[in-house]
Amino acid sequence: MMKRLSLIDTCFLKMESPDTPMHVGALLTFRLPPKIGRQYLSQLVARLRSYPVSRSPFNHVLAQGPLAAIAPYWETDQHVDLDYHLRHSALPKPGGQRELGVLISRLHSHPLDLSRPPWECHIIEGLEHNRFAIYLKGHHAAVDGLGGLKLIKSWLSEKPDALNQPPPWAMPLPTSVRPPAPGPFAAAQQRLTGLRAQLRAVPEVYRSLVRARLEYPNGSLPALLKAPSSLLNGRIGGQRRFATQALKLSRLKRIAEQTHTTTNDVLLAVCGGALRRYLSELDALPRSSLVSLVPIALRPRRNQVGGNSLCGLLTDLETQIADPVERLHAINVSTQAGKRHIQQLSPTALAQYSLLLMAPLTLAKVSGLSGSLPPLFNVLISNVPAARNKLYFDGAELEGIFPLSVLFRGQALNITALGYAESFTLSFTACRDALPRVQKLAIYAGEALDELERALGIADIETAERRVVSINDASRVRERRANPTDGA
Repeated sequence: MMKRLSLIDTCFLKMESPDTPMHVGALLTFRLPPKIGRQYLSQLVARLRSYPVSRSPFNHVLAQGPLAAIAPYWETDQHVDLDYHLRHSALPKPGGQRELGVLISRLHSHPLDLSRPPWECHIIEGLEHNRFAIYLKGHHAAVDGLGGLKLIKSWLSEKPDALNQPPPWAMPLPTSVRPPAPGPFAAAQQRLTGLRAQLRAVPEVYRSLVRARLEYPNGSLPALLKAPSSLLNGRIGGQRRFATQALKLSRLKRIAEQTHTTTNDVLLAVCGGALRRYLSELDALPRSSLVSLVPIALRPRRNQVGGNSLCGLLTDLETQIADPVERLHAINVSTQAGKRHIQQLSPTALAQYSLLLMAPLTLAKVSGLSGSLPPLFNVLISNVPAARNKLYFDGAELEGIFPLSVLFRGQALNITALGYAESFTLSFTACRDALPRVQKLAIYAGEALDELERALGIADIETAERRVVSINDASRVRERRANPTDGA
């Protein structure tokens, strides 16, 4: 079976390099089921290894040859070496967050082998407090972060007593997403139809950019270089640093309700407040507002499996504003204008708009001028819903999901927010060489939320201990005032 990569997926593939490995990942932490034997994890790994790799994108490998070099496509690998892709590791004692972080940071810094199906799954035992972890990673050309989390959600169960669940690479596909492969004539017709649609959409994109110059300055071509130069946009290396903050989703919702904004606006205000403080302490805060790129999920194409269905929204973080409430309202004005701009575009025009936003990133990679070109945006901030209910795997309760994302050349920081059950986690993926002490960003994000609540007069009466964890900082876990949820 042959599956061509979309233009966006091809961009992610072409941006692969030693300093910008283009894979996304997810760290899942589980609590071991009660009353189990010592061989639980060994037996679990052996059971998972017994399943064939029968589901896309896990059995997709990049085709080789002259045609594939011009127009990349996936083909089915009938003999996937599962011993290579599924790995079993153990943490050194005491098996705390630091030990887990050293391992995960190293794993996420390693590029995937693109001569094989581009994914890995690591089962990690020895985590303190009777826990274990699973780290999954896959190439961004094969699956985006939202699609990966949907796959994880469909793999896990809401039933605590569900046993013998198949791994994600062996789950049956719904019938509706397994259409017969088109013949050569039909495939040529589809490509011609798609090309015509793209050409018809060009005037629409142009008109929208002209219109956006008046309605939404961040979306217009003259303003695409509006983002200021900053510490977040220098040259990067291949090594990564990871930090997280765990919050309660109810706190963000309460602020959004009181201010007539959205929880995503509150998230951006929290990130803006944290970045303002972090850069101020380094004497590196730009005078004008930092600009964030906020990915927005588009409706996937019919029968789409894997790949990327995203569009980007350029939004000011209003980091030049000291007052947290004023900053939140200014962000709301920016995001609402941006959404109106995007909603007026057809799906084909949206795809072209997304490519337009990615063009400078691709140019930076091809030209080698990353860190020299003006940034299109300063930081990428994603907000991904995972699951409202608790999830389980083979009787083990999923405690937390922590996404790890990609960094582009000239982009040293990526922030991903994820909602799971009652928790709301912020994950900071950063270049180890470009940004010092990323753990502070996680700490300041929690304190930026506190600041918003105090300014609105809705701070919690009860005081709770919060932990903020940097899982690849050399220091031990620092106790901070926060909600009683541990970050990983």
